[in-house]
Amino acid sequence: MLGLSLFNLGASWNKAEGWNIAKRSKKLRVKERDQVDIEMAMLAEVAEEEAEKVIKKRSSSQQEQVLENVENNFAQKVYRISAMGVLGVALGFFATSMIFNSPFALGKGLLSLLPGASHLAVFSLSINEKEISVVDDLTVLVNLDSAGKRVDKIKLVISYNPNLVSFENYISSITGWEIRESQVSNNKRELIALIDEDYLDSKIFSKEELIKINFNPKSLAVGQDLVFSVNQTRSLVVSKENGCNKNILGDTKGVKVFISEKNNQIMRCQKVEDLIGTIDFWKNFVQGDPLKPRNKYWQKFDDSNGMLCAHNGDYIYMTIVVPDDQKIDIFKIKNNQYSQKIEKPEYFWEEGNFKFYLYQISSKGITADSNIEIEIESEFFNKKQWPIDESGKIILE
Repeated sequence: MLGLSLFNLGASWNKAEGWNIAKRSKKLRVKERDQVDIEMAMLAEVAEEEAEKVIKKRSSSQQEQVLENVENNFAQKVYRISAMGVLGVALGFFATSMIFNSPFALGKGLLSLLPGASHLAVFSLSINEKEISVVDDLTVLVNLDSAGKRVDKIKLVISYNPNLVSFENYISSITGWEIRESQVSNNKRELIALIDEDYLDSKIFSKEELIKINFNPKSLAVGQDLVFSVNQTRSLVVSKENGCNKNILGDTKGVKVFISEKNNQIMRCQKVEDLIGTIDFWKNFVQGDPLKPRNKYWQKFDDSNGMLCAHNGDYIYMTIVVPDDQKIDIFKIKNNQYSQKIEKPEYFWEEGNFKFYLYQISSKGITADSNIEIEIESEFFNKKQWPIDESGKIILE
């Protein structure tokens, strides 16, 4: 130690030792640096891998979210469209039900909730036949249902095409009707029927016949539709409550008739309600009222034989007129399901140059839809038939 100190050998040794330590330290730092670089590379690689995984995961998540948003948006659009469609249909039903009372009678129902009389009365039109030929007369039947309310006044306005038919007359058990026509346009005319409390006894109408209106054909064509409708805004069904007149009309129903090629001959039977058990009654009935022509009620077998029909609900009465040099031995009436043969008339009389035979027939089995044939036989003319070459139908008025 003293030698090292004296000759300064210690410094040299320390220097050498220091250099070695420095060298080893440098190697250690290089080694550590290499290890750090490797670890950093590994960490970077791991970080990169993790980043890639995160990016991929986030990208996948974003894609799923985008798809989910697209699906949600599509579902929302479908839902909105469906909801709007359902709402539109519901509003359509509501509107038609409020205005036209179809398919639900909301309009009449809400009107019935308003103060005053309920608006539930109904005018409905029907016709003796849904299908007529170009030469047939037709009768429009008007029914009224007052929904349990008493009726004191009525105004009925029926619209039709005056180029196709013309008003002839009306039949009603209620007297006192005021009938007039109003031309609306070239293709539209209105028939206005009025009756007030001076002639109409306050009563409840329960889907019963109010009036029959007869029309004559003018220029009908095969394939046409002839329409009769009620102008609801101008029609009235008036009910008096507590001294106040209120319109209770809530609905109207028209009718459409198809013009076909069929050619039915119609026999109209007038209804009789007076005493029908005497020959004088039938003489007066056949003679008729000169002020009320009945040309359309007479039917012809030929130019010399005529027939007039009446009924009282249970029976049909056929009066046949022949020249005084002829007679009738057998009377027959039949259809597809019914046949009756009568050899002796119910009543017989002679006036002037004619003979009158009246036959009484049960109305059971005879309806307006029945195709009727009537035959008369005699040794003078063998057999005559009505109608001659067409199908015949009976209308019980």
